[in-house]
Amino acid sequence: FTYHAAPLAVGTRQLCLLPPRSYSDFNGFIRKVSYLGLQLCERNPSDGQWTLKTPPIPPLQHANNVSFDWQTMK
Repeated sequence: FTYHAAPLAVGTRQLCLLPPRSYSDFNGFIRKVSYLGLQLCERNPSDGQWTLKTPPIPPLQHANNVSFDWQTMK
């Protein structure tokens, strides 16, 4: 899947069976997703569970964008 900002926050949480964020947390989170914030979700073949993993490359950061921290997805 390819997501940016709001869909990234919602889609990965749904895949990993995490509860939805509150409105204020969600609003604050999407402002911290840089243009190319990368998130990796991996499916465990034995139980079918999805988990967040360290992305294979760092996020793209330019100008005054904040650096995306994938661990904020947890």
